[in-house]
Amino acid sequence: MTRLLLIAALFIGCTAQDATRIILNQGSTAAPLSDEINVTVRGASIISFDPRTDGDEAQVPLVKIRAQSLDVRLDVQISTCAPEAIHLTVTHMNTASTRGTMRTFLNGSDASTEATRIAGAGGFTLENDPHNPSWTPLAGEAPFELEATGDGPSQLNWTLCVDRLRRVSKILLGHTPRDTCDFPMPAGACAESNPEATNDLRAAALVVRHRLKTDISNNYAFAVWGNNASNSEVQREIIDAVNDHDVRFAVISGDLTNDGSSASLKAAVNQLDSGLTAPWFATLGDRDVTGSAGREYIGMLGSSNFAFDAGPVRFAVIDSADRAIGDDARRQLRSWLGGASLGWEDPPASASVLITHVPPFDAYGTRDLALKDRSEAASISATLKRRDVAYTLTSQLGRYLVQSDGGVRVVHSGGGGGIMESTSEVPHHWLLVTVESPCDPETTGASSCTTVDGVTTCVCLHLERKDL
Repeated sequence: MTRLLLIAALFIGCTAQDATRIILNQGSTAAPLSDEINVTVRGASIISFDPRTDGDEAQVPLVKIRAQSLDVRLDVQISTCAPEAIHLTVTHMNTASTRGTMRTFLNGSDASTEATRIAGAGGFTLENDPHNPSWTPLAGEAPFELEATGDGPSQLNWTLCVDRLRRVSKILLGHTPRDTCDFPMPAGACAESNPEATNDLRAAALVVRHRLKTDISNNYAFAVWGNNASNSEVQREIIDAVNDHDVRFAVISGDLTNDGSSASLKAAVNQLDSGLTAPWFATLGDRDVTGSAGREYIGMLGSSNFAFDAGPVRFAVIDSADRAIGDDARRQLRSWLGGASLGWEDPPASASVLITHVPPFDAYGTRDLALKDRSEAASISATLKRRDVAYTLTSQLGRYLVQSDGGVRVVHSGGGGGIMESTSEVPHHWLLVTVESPCDPETTGASSCTTVDGVTTCVCLHLERKDL
């Protein structure tokens, strides 16, 4: 309970000096709107939520979510008897090509078993959800409309209407008042929300799963840069250059700010939101955590550790701003690079890329510009080597340098706006990476090949430095 109160306080504007980024990142996956309503996400972060004020039944709770992938999963679980309405908003997706689908489930192992038995007697069987075996789907996946509004990163808005007693859910376009759900008068008694105790189908919580997905092919381009250090002029040049290329998304590898202040982070975010035409995601750098931005980034960037699949490539974006990764993030990294499901039963990615601010090892070995602990650096490098990671893209070093560190391709590319090193012959720059699959692994760039049923398919990543 203490942790939930801490997270809630941070979301609504309070600060806690002892709150760690681990707690903030973990808390960004769930919004407890009440004891009976909970929203969880994957491929995104919950950046704010407004639960209903006690006694105000007309108020509609609002959950605002920042996409950190092209494939967002959002589950709303309700165990209350009364019909409910919830306002939902997702930002930082391509509003022109994102499609939404929804599906309704019963949550509860005993209730699911009972539901399957009853359905089987009627001549058909309900299969359990492969992601949550105790969940039983009540309906097929159906499309729903999304309303796009706002300047900069358009917001996708909708209202979810749920009547748990009748096992009914529907979606209305935009944010509408509660009475537009047009709920009928309650009918019948409401069971206690304890299916294991009652083994009663009526006791299972109702879950409405939303999927927001932007389709992407096996051949596309994306942009990466970092170390902007509050240089708005260079950032504007990069934004304009990236917009001139057909990139599907951009990832910023840390140091959006020079002083770590919330005001500096907000200014950088606003410039990216209003300028970039492609969705963008970001993690933190060492400059970003020297001030209040290290606590308030959740509301602007989302979690500083995340992963997503785009076509045949898995991207792991890791927070190394403290010049350390930590046990929690290392476990996540091993899981993500090991092909763990990110929320859907889609085919596993064939290649992987790590994006972080601080490289595992110093590029020169003597300047202390890497992770502080050599044992941790060696552990991460071993993981990258075992998983055959195509590229590790970093930005702490104010120059451009490509190395093979124990067989791991590390690209030092801190050309996003911070002061370049005096010995650097490369100006400010960003990276354009092109993904191609299938491809010839003998071509220039990094490649990863997998063989299934005797057929070998290769994914190639071609990296190009774009100077300003």
